[in-house]
Amino acid sequence: MIKGANNQRRQVTHVCTLVGHSAAVSCIDMSTEFSMVVSGGRDNVVCVWDFRTKRMLRLLGDHKGPLLSVSINSMSGFIATLTVQQLRLYTINGELVSYVDPSHPLDRVHGSDTLSPACVVLATPCGAWQDSVALVTGHKDGYLYLWKLSKPVVESEDECVVDNTYRPMLTREVL
Repeated sequence: MIKGANNQRRQVTHVCTLVGHSAAVSCIDMSTEFSMVVSGGRDNVVCVWDFRTKRMLRLLGDHKGPLLSVSINSMSGFIATLTVQQLRLYTINGELVSYVDPSHPLDRVHGSDTLSPACVVLATPCGAWQDSVALVTGHKDGYLYLWKLSKPVVESEDECVVDNTYRPMLTREVL
């Protein structure tokens, strides 16, 4: 029992069970704006659920390892997923937008050639946060890193080359 306002007793009750993973669920996020629940598991799969109908909308599979963290952008519906080997960004419809190895060697950051392993991801809760930051990752060394999605690069009027890679926006300042 949980005591609420005015000392009234309230009870938490089971509503339903969503079945979709073949191994332990390791992370969950929810968006009331999109009526979605996203779950990541040790089966290398992300399940996207409609929490109004209690049905699975889609599977985001083929992740390279068990899921560490998932996050939904409350404005765009973008879904961020994180494994030890990959940071991915999907559209609300399950289309892969971009991915990167979150510990890939970068220019020297904080005296290191590589980032320490990431352990959590947050899809920023707005369309395009400050300086187009789309994601924030938290790492085992205590640092937070800001990631932005690069914009298409136009080489000529007739040809457009799209660069679908994340560009880390890293500063020496630690949040």
